[in-house]
Amino acid sequence: MPVLIALVEKTSRPILELGTGVFSTPYLHRKCHLTGRRLVSYENKWEYFTFADQYTDHQFHRVMLAEDWSQCASTIVETYWSIALIDHDPPQRRIEDVKLLANV
Repeated sequence: MPVLIALVEKTSRPILELGTGVFSTPYLHRKCHLTGRRLVSYENKWEYFTFADQYTDHQFHRVMLAEDWSQCASTIVETYWSIALIDHDPPQRRIEDVKLLANV
């Protein structure tokens, strides 16, 4: 969390969250709400999705169910992200998404 907090404070463009959590999602939601930044969160585990979905705010925060990470790939590269928090399951998929997002 300290690294995430520092990055949020030093950037101003949209944030991508791959894999939601009980710490990162509420924090990012609040910070983006206060600053008017766009936040897009993807989650593939139903229990985490239902938790994160309470933070959906169509003005600035979208929470999406990722039934297949490969189907999300084309969508996530369409935006230049200040931060891409990659913490989703399965862990092997993280390597693919780091490569995919390296230049965006």
